[in-house]
Amino acid sequence: MNVVVFSDSHGREEYIGQMMARVSACGDRPTHVLFLGDGLADLGRAPALDGESVLAVRGNCDFLAGDEPETRIVGLGAYRALMMHGHTLGVKHSLANAVALAVRENVDALLYGHTHEPFERMLDAGESLEGIRVSKPLVIFCPGALKDGSFGRLSVTAQGLAVSHGNLFG
Repeated sequence: MNVVVFSDSHGREEYIGQMMARVSACGDRPTHVLFLGDGLADLGRAPALDGESVLAVRGNCDFLAGDEPETRIVGLGAYRALMMHGHTLGVKHSLANAVALAVRENVDALLYGHTHEPFERMLDAGESLEGIRVSKPLVIFCPGALKDGSFGRLSVTAQGLAVSHGNLFG
C-alpha cells in the first residue's frame, strides 16, 4: 500500500497536481492521500485529486473550510495512524503532547503538519521521546509544507511502515 501524505498547501493547489504527477511518475498510484491541514479549500480545487481516496484533518488556517476533525485515526492495512495538524498540541515547540496522544490511542504512526519542517523518526518499543515512553514501535512523520514543495510517502508492507520525503523543486 502506498500513501501520499501532505499538509500546509496554503492556497497552492497547483502544487497538488505537481505532487500527484511526481508520485505517478514513480509507477504507483497511491492507495490513499492523507492531508494534514492548512489548505482544506485547496483539495476541492485540485483536479489531480479527482477519483483519489482523500482523508483530511483541519488545521489552524482551515477555520472557514469544511468540517473535518482536528484528529483522525485511519487504518492502513494492519496498521493504524493518527492524523493531526498538530497546532492544538503545540508540535512547533514539542512533540511530547502529540506522542502522548499517539501512545494513548495505541497507533503505529503519528502523522502531523503545522511545523513546515520535514521530520521522520522511528521509536522502538520502550524508547522515549521528550519523556514519553512508547510501548510498541511508533513512526513519527511530518511531510513538511507543500507550499514549500515538500510532501511525504508512506509505504505499508508486511514488514512494517516506511516513510520518505519528496520535493517538487529538488
